[in-house]
Amino acid sequence: METTSSPTTPQPIAQELPLAPQPEDNRKKIALIVFLVLYGIGMAVVAGVVLMRNKKPPVSETPTGNGGQLTMPKPTSAPLCPDAEVAYTFEEAAADSATTCALYLSPRSEGSGETQGEVVMHEPRVGSAIGSLPSDIASIKNLKVLQANRNDLISVPSTFDQLQSLTHVSLSTNNFRVIPPDILSLRNLIALDMSRNMITEVPAEIGALSKLENLLLYGNRITALPPEIGQLQSLTLLQLSENRITRLPDTIRNLTNLTDLYLEGNPLESGELERIKTLLPRTVVHF
Repeated sequence: METTSSPTTPQPIAQELPLAPQPEDNRKKIALIVFLVLYGIGMAVVAGVVLMRNKKPPVSETPTGNGGQLTMPKPTSAPLCPDAEVAYTFEEAAADSATTCALYLSPRSEGSGETQGEVVMHEPRVGSAIGSLPSDIASIKNLKVLQANRNDLISVPSTFDQLQSLTHVSLSTNNFRVIPPDILSLRNLIALDMSRNMITEVPAEIGALSKLENLLLYGNRITALPPEIGQLQSLTLLQLSENRITRLPDTIRNLTNLTDLYLEGNPLESGELERIKTLLPRTVVHF
């Protein structure tokens, strides 16, 4: 007797369901996110601190052309002299000659058209250029800073060498054709600015200024420097841009403290720039 087997009903195949995320995995993801956020904040803080440290405060300086700026006291703030010891006319300085430390005789503030006040020696004109300095300027025995830029000066009085307290002299933008010998007798000079005049040569007596740190002769007609320039071993900045110099003396190798030498706008002879860099390996030469 044949038995008839009933057809087998196929059993449904169980479908694998994705596992639900475990609490441990969630904790790891959250920890990673928190770490990344904190790391980003930390890096931003560090970057801000570095930028603040590298940011330099503004410095009040007298422009000297393409570079090589000489820090000079301004009428509004005299870093070398207290405000009470700053004068803006010769009469004012002479009236208190024992305490006057700085004398500003420039008809306009450097880099602007602002009037500094009465700057003329003998006439009550305001903001006018002066043609000479009075001989009795030597009576201001304690004068340390003299700024008489943007005038019509061609010389200094013969008594000028008596101002042995002078450390900063700025006579830029005048009509000097030579550096006056009386200025070269000021043994305590630290900074001398005679830029933008009509000077054709630098006298050998420049070598006597042993304390000189900044010498600015930008924008003159100088063709050469004397060998005595090498005696200025305190010199840190030498600004000679826009002159007619073709070659510097070998003695510049003695300027071991010179950090910046500016020579833009000079017709240096072929190979001179490389020679200068060899003589002054630690000096930044701007050309």
